[in-house]
Amino acid sequence: MWRSKDHRSAGLGWSLLSSGGGHGSLGCDFFVSVGAAVDQSVMQSTATSGPCIILVVISFITHYGWRHRRLFLWLGLVVNRWVIRGGPLGGVKDQFLPLFWAAVDHVFWNHLAHVHRAKWEGKWCLKATFPSPFQMFQAVSLCGRLRSRSVFDEMPERDVFAWTTIVSAHIRAGDLSSARRFFEEMPERNTATWNTMIDGYARMGNFDSAELLFDQMPGKDIISWTTMVSCYSQHQKFREALAVFNEMMSKGIHPDEVTLATIISACAHLGALDLGKEIHLYILQNGFDLDVYIGSALIDMYAKCGNLDRSLSVFFKLQEKNLFCWNSVIDGLAVHGYANEALKMFRRMEREKMKPNGITFISVLSACTHAGLVNEGRRMFLSMTDDYSIPPEVGHYGCMVDLLSKAGLLKDALKLIRSMKVKPNSIIWGALFGGCKLHRNLEIAQVAVNELLILEPNNSGHHNLLVNMYAEVNRWGEVAKMRAAMKNLGVEKKCPGSSWIEMEKEDSSVCSI
Repeated sequence: MWRSKDHRSAGLGWSLLSSGGGHGSLGCDFFVSVGAAVDQSVMQSTATSGPCIILVVISFITHYGWRHRRLFLWLGLVVNRWVIRGGPLGGVKDQFLPLFWAAVDHVFWNHLAHVHRAKWEGKWCLKATFPSPFQMFQAVSLCGRLRSRSVFDEMPERDVFAWTTIVSAHIRAGDLSSARRFFEEMPERNTATWNTMIDGYARMGNFDSAELLFDQMPGKDIISWTTMVSCYSQHQKFREALAVFNEMMSKGIHPDEVTLATIISACAHLGALDLGKEIHLYILQNGFDLDVYIGSALIDMYAKCGNLDRSLSVFFKLQEKNLFCWNSVIDGLAVHGYANEALKMFRRMEREKMKPNGITFISVLSACTHAGLVNEGRRMFLSMTDDYSIPPEVGHYGCMVDLLSKAGLLKDALKLIRSMKVKPNSIIWGALFGGCKLHRNLEIAQVAVNELLILEPNNSGHHNLLVNMYAEVNRWGEVAKMRAAMKNLGVEKKCPGSSWIEMEKEDSSVCSI
């Protein structure tokens, strides 16, 4: 009967099991035989249940591993409510822990470490809780470098996993020199050890050390290659990231989802549309799921490269969309002149209950500026604070000042600048001056230039902006005064300006994938 029912039957069974709490083993056998998933209502109801249901679910995990992601989330909720918030496992600890250790794998360490970090001051007996010194040490390492070092020193035997963990603990604490010392002292190293040390250098931007270790590494796996690609990409060294990716592909190493998402992002920043298309084709031909990570990277890449049709195509194909996906599409539409479409996409985002952030409003306000939509821009600026409690930053003020200045509302723009809760920078005053030049308002232009000179007193360009404005309206006396003042200040323009452009065609191709 149960096998023929839909998931609602399984959900009902879970709920009944959690509310009854009496026949744990029978319930476990039932759900193992059915192989039912766990829904949100089950997680909410069982998280408040007694310890018996916890044992049942742990038994279920033992049979089925971590195949059910929602079950993992539920167990995290249980640990949070029962342990961190003052509800210890009590009398069932002896039953609970063996099942727990039989079921968990490395993905649960963060939850476990959080538990012990929260209860450390409560004098938990760690040695009684953990079945082995290494498991105790791995959790404690996340609680702090000094405590992990103390536990490490007391361990009677240290295998490669313990050594790797102490290296990782020092890297997380920012102590790369100590981490490297432990790395060098290791009697043996595995791939994970090398990856940990390389990642530590990469995150700190120490490319020379990361590259040296990477070259010395005896056996590189996909994590090793992805670490180097991510290292360069995160530090804006996108061509270097492509070079590593190129080398990886030439050696027959197949990329995974993380590698692909990272290299697509590098293509986006370089404007390498052809390579991005090639990687997209590779994804389709090799059966990768278009998940939110690869999908969002493709959306952003196509949008930044100006191929909005493909960007929108990927966007609408995604089953799950995160905030980055929405921001990429809205920004792409705004940057390429489709202001009304960007605003429509923002309203659709609101209808689908996706909460925008400050980056979203930068794109929306930019769209209003490009299209001269003053009233809509004002409304969006107010909505940001009133509806979403997002405090405006310099970038938001800059968009509004630019919008008002271009529309000729120079007094409103100046009033907004005076009301800013953050200090206006040269971009803000430059936007105001640009509006003054456009509408030939010398009075407010003088205010803007004075503020620019306070921020950048040695920048002759600010003086010349005002000189040029006076010259355009034939106020040559003011021009002469400004030139004399510039000479006295030592910021006089020494020679006529000139511009030149060198077109350099660079080969950004990689080997065939």
